[in-house]
Amino acid sequence: MTDALPTTKSTSTGAAVMVQATTSDGGTGIQAPAANSNIFAVWGSGPYVRFILDADGDSHQDVGTAWTNFDEFDDVGLLTALAVGVSRPDDAIREQFNAFLEEHRGPLERVKLVTFNEDGHHFVNMSRLTMLLVGAVRQLGAQVKELCTSVDSIKRLLPTNA
Repeated sequence: MTDALPTTKSTSTGAAVMVQATTSDGGTGIQAPAANSNIFAVWGSGPYVRFILDADGDSHQDVGTAWTNFDEFDDVGLLTALAVGVSRPDDAIREQFNAFLEEHRGPLERVKLVTFNEDGHHFVNMSRLTMLLVGAVRQLGAQVKELCTSVDSIKRLLPTNA
């Protein structure tokens, strides 16, 4: 028998730590939780749950009043800086954008999107990453809308082929 842990990513794989959520079938047996049932929750010392994983595999995090819009930043630029900042040191994109990363590393840390560690194991705040992605889509959507309006205005000025 080997001591190696499985590396496959599938619904039938194992792991070093496994948690199984089941419910009673009303008799002596057990059954899988129903769809959308909360199967795993995490909370601190207070009464508030902060993270829930449900039976469908969806994860839910309490953002409370912590939702952050990064509108003072170019969100797409921050996403580029994030991609560069957390990539492997020998990654070509990191070499190409090293100056870009150094320019944006401070903002990434200041908005608590990434904790950069000297050992190269950087931690990304997935909640804030989701917020940044939403902001980037909003910013890009506004730019696309503006471009479409400009194109429509130009089309109205062009002669029609009747």
